Amino acid sequence: MKARQFIIIGVAIAILLIGKVTSDFLASSGEKPLAAAPDNTSTVFIVQVKNSELPVFTKITGLIEAVHRLELYSEVQGVMLSDGGHFKAGTRFNKGETLLAIKADDVYAKLVSQRSTFESSLNALMPDIRMDHPEEYPAWQAYLQMMDVERTLQDLPEVKSEKLKGFITGRNIYSEYYTIRNSEIILSKYRISAPFAGLLIQADADPGSVIRVGQKLGVFIKPGQYEMSASVSPATLDRLKIGQEVIISLDANETKTWNGKVTRINRSIDAASQLGEFFAEVYADDLSEGMFVEAEVGTAALTEAFEIPRSVLFDEDQVFIVQDGHLAQVTVEAVHFKSQTVVVKGLPDGTQVLTKIPPGSFVGMKVNIYSESSAQ
Repeated sequence: MKARQFIIIGVAIAILLIGKVTSDFLASSGEKPLAAAPDNTSTVFIVQVKNSELPVFTKITGLIEAVHRLELYSEVQGVMLSDGGHFKAGTRFNKGETLLAIKADDVYAKLVSQRSTFESSLNALMPDIRMDHPEEYPAWQAYLQMMDVERTLQDLPEVKSEKLKGFITGRNIYSEYYTIRNSEIILSKYRISAPFAGLLIQADADPGSVIRVGQKLGVFIKPGQYEMSASVSPATLDRLKIGQEVIISLDANETKTWNGKVTRINRSIDAASQLGEFFAEVYADDLSEGMFVEAEVGTAALTEAFEIPRSVLFDEDQVFIVQDGHLAQVTVEAVHFKSQTVVVKGLPDGTQVLTKIPPGSFVGMKVNIYSESSAQ
């Protein structure tokens, strides 16, 4: 009885195992649904070529100097007077304001003495003029009355009579007059005044020091109007013109620029460097004397050329274009490089050239051209 139960249980287990094996076999032999094929098409950015005439700009480094710039030198000798500390670099002066003064008491006293002597000479002359040249007497009398030994001499009256002129000359009136005028000019050199409103950028003398003839005293400029000087090759110099626009910046990043114009061209070539020189004027309150700047100057024009990003040029002369929905590789001529772009020749009008190269790009790669509608 027990043997019969074991047989029944064994048969049941066998049937279950056969059913499981049969089910697994049937499942493995059935057809699986096909997976969707991956889409390997890349989206690219392009620009359509339209060749034209493009200006070529050359980057040049130049030095900034003020257009109105005076180096101050002494023409006389003496002790510099105290000015309350104004004669210092960075001090601004108005037009006509005293920059520097040198002690001149003895020079002034001598000049007053000369004027007094000259006044006496004129007084001694007046009776003869009144007697022999009464028609000219009123002018000389008025001159004498107006004369002040503390003030600068006025021009002598005009002499109409040759006889009176000879008489005056014989009495050394002209000689004394021009001697005094010369002394007045010398006295004026003891006080240096600002010829325009400006800035003292260099001070080489201190109050109380002895100033000597020919000694440099400082540098005075008028801020706001500057001139950039730059050395360039003769070929570049030949392409420049007076009045040509120049773009000036402080660095290669061109975070801020100023417009200038070529004002002078020195075509003399330096024997050592074999370079010429040009000058460009620029108005700018935020530039300073002595700055080095970058100048961008148009030196030529390229015909039938097109500008593309430098990042899409590879192997020096190769670019990718789109043809019939696929990438193609073409050769171009790179004629001028800029910081971010390159000017090329050899691309026909209408060519669709890439502006960005997607990763893994290759010739024949299937691509879609990006458009605003496709991005939505």
